[in-house]
Amino acid sequence: MNNVLSVFDCFGLLASKVAPNVFDLSSGQYHVSLRDQIVRGRLLVRDLCAVNSSFDSLLVVGAGAGGLAVAAEAARRGKHVVVLEANGTPMSRQMSASRRYVGPFMYEWPWQFSRSQKYPPTDLTTWDDFKSCPTLSAVQPSTALEFAGEMLKWFDKESQLYPELHVAINLAGPLAERVKEYLRTGFRTDQTLDLNGMSWRGNGPQQLSMKPGYIVLAAGMGAENCTLPSHDGIQVENEKPPFKGAMFWEDDALQKHAENGGDIVVVGGGDGALQDVLRALTTHAHPVQTLEQLEKCKDTSEELERVREQLQTIDSQARLVAGWSWDPSEWRVADRLCREVAVALAGKVCVRKSVIECLREVGANSGQKVTLLIKEAYFDKAYLLNRFLVHLIHQVLKHSKNGGEADNRIGFDLRTDMDVQGVQKLCGDKYKVHCLDAEHVVSSFGADYVSVRFGIDRTTIPGLQMVHLKGEDQRQRTTLSRLPLPFVV
Repeated sequence: MNNVLSVFDCFGLLASKVAPNVFDLSSGQYHVSLRDQIVRGRLLVRDLCAVNSSFDSLLVVGAGAGGLAVAAEAARRGKHVVVLEANGTPMSRQMSASRRYVGPFMYEWPWQFSRSQKYPPTDLTTWDDFKSCPTLSAVQPSTALEFAGEMLKWFDKESQLYPELHVAINLAGPLAERVKEYLRTGFRTDQTLDLNGMSWRGNGPQQLSMKPGYIVLAAGMGAENCTLPSHDGIQVENEKPPFKGAMFWEDDALQKHAENGGDIVVVGGGDGALQDVLRALTTHAHPVQTLEQLEKCKDTSEELERVREQLQTIDSQARLVAGWSWDPSEWRVADRLCREVAVALAGKVCVRKSVIECLREVGANSGQKVTLLIKEAYFDKAYLLNRFLVHLIHQVLKHSKNGGEADNRIGFDLRTDMDVQGVQKLCGDKYKVHCLDAEHVVSSFGADYVSVRFGIDRTTIPGLQMVHLKGEDQRQRTTLSRLPLPFVV
């Protein structure tokens, strides 16, 4: 008798499974760029269909990039798909951000394919052909609003091809409660989901109820924590409403204040904080523009090329290590190595000149600066391009301070090991951010604008609210969620 070993792909399933036949694509995940969400969704559907090709219907909760990718791929494979969206349109979160720039490959520098933002890549000598894949035509990074528009244009074409693909919108009030109750208990007890009374984008389904074979949660990572306690200059004022900064996916006034000569304070050490630091320090809309300006100088471009392989090694090693450990301190090594590269480059005259030319010009003796306050001694999880540029600017300004090379440019004050206590509102729309350093010495920083980037409030994670697991152990993730994803699938 011949024994045949059967092997099937499982990472897409195991990294996302949170309950029997329920998969969570967004909350608690690790690689969360819009492209990552698309790739993760397509991999999940591929693996589901390979393991169980007989299921006929799929319920998707959330119509962001990941939810739309799942829905279209499942419909292409002949499944009946219903997508539920709380807001009035798919991709609603990105539609509120006309000043935040995104792109499928903008943060993959120093890899060569980071230069074009077309998705999927059109160079078929390198990449495979793709079916039912979201298509984006921008060569340069685009605003989140433009990105959302292209995604919707693609999805509308897919919807016309597959009549069994339906999207319900504006799920609020009793409709939302009906869905939540079904997710809490109905799916587990083999009930049907009542679709009566829902508002459909385009044509609604003929059947007014469904019993999905699987549920995919794609309702986002949760609410962002952008708040700090109110402070009176001496102590925290708990009885007063906290200071609340702008959320990541909404238009803010950071660059306007920087353009008008205001001081900016950014609190947080992750990628969102580094993005805001770069937006305040430079006149560029996104870091790819900063990189392109640096490369206009032939000598600087050559210096960057010399360290490309070293930075690629740092980037790839950091991604791999993160996949094998949940300990956030693993970023300490990558951050130190990246800073060492920046220190070496800052010693080059051509690099200093190119970096300084990227910074905002200020008037004589203006003293305008950007202050970054982080709790740890290193930057947390962040794309290498943002991490590298912030370190490079910081090291160049440190090197240039004595020589006066950057006297007419905005300043940058980077403070680590800072315990931020709160924000004091002063007269004339000005603020003071009060902190304790590692020695518990009080420090205060004046600001015309304060950006708070503490990441996601874990108590608001949608997956934890939508699906209630039995037993005391309700862990929703394994470290498989940290495995690097393919760039395209």
